Parts: sequence; structure tokens; C-alpha cells
Amino acid sequence: LKAIAQNEKITVHAMPKKMLLRAITQYYKEYIAAKIVEQDLPTYIYGSLAYRYGLKAVADKKFLQIVNGCLKDTSNTRIRLFGRFLGLFGDTASEDFKRCLAAKEYMNTLSTGVIITNIDTEEKPRISYQRAFECAQHFFKEKISEEQWNSLTGTLENARHIDARSVDFGGLIESDQFYE
Repeated sequence: LKAIAQNEKITVHAMPKKMLLRAITQYYKEYIAAKIVEQDLPTYIYGSLAYRYGLKAVADKKFLQIVNGCLKDTSNTRIRLFGRFLGLFGDTASEDFKRCLAAKEYMNTLSTGVIITNIDTEEKPRISYQRAFECAQHFFKEKISEEQWNSLTGTLENARHIDARSVDFGGLIESDQFYE
């Protein structure tokens, strides 16, 4: 995959932001549904593109559009996090990616809080504060010190936004900020 990214013969423009956000959501859903454990995210995406388009040159071009889109817009938390999982910003963070996917799956099984439906192209998708807190409790409460737990809950509390128009009066948190 690094060879594709370093191939100077292929010049492509970055994928547009809304299209990239939609693609990110779709790849997360597909990856979770496929229950793939041994394959990293960049390999999975490239394989998906190769299967979808059937031609190596087209798959290379589409993959580079995704990469360029991630490199172009690092101000968006969702795009920056996805780029990090692709290995674009230093280490591949494969453990963080696995933890993020586990948290996303766990969120889908929770019965507490309100389920917030987000649009695929939404720049700041939100989740219920109650669900985020329960998810953090499930994954971290017993694994970190009390001081770290208090710091984490303080961070969650600071990230919470109360929206009078919202269906969840406990507050909402930007989901990608939570996963990051």
C-alpha cells in the first residue's frame, strides 16, 4: 500500500469532503459487519476497492483519493482519526483502531440512552452522553487508576453539549471526539 501512495505516475485529486465522510462511515460498517480480525484497515479498503472496480489501476486511484482526502483535511476529527487508522500520521495505531471498533460495536448493543441517528455525511456525528459514559465505564473503569478515571470522566463531562432541540436531555458528545 505504501508503494501505491509513493507511485509518482499516479496523480489524483483528493476525494471531496462529503464523499470521504460517506466512505468512512461505509468502510467502518463493512469492516464491523465482516468481523475481520487479521486484516488491517488499509488492506481491507484496498481489497474492497479492487473487488468493487476489478482493475488495479482504478483501485490504486480510488485508494489514493481517499489518502489525499485524509491528508488534505486534518481539521475534521472524523477524517483525522480515519487517517490515523490508515497509518498516515505516524504509527498505524492498530490497537486504537481495534478499541474504536469494539466501542462502536458495544454502543450498538447498549439499551441505555437515546440512539442518535446521524447522516453519513455529517461532519460532527453525535452520540448520547449516557451511552458514551457507559461505554467508557465498560472499557476503562477497571483497567485504569482512579485518578485516570476521574480525568476521563471530566473530559467526557467537558465534551458534553446540552441541546434543547435534542431528544436526549442528558446531553450529546461528538462521537469521533469520544473515539479519539
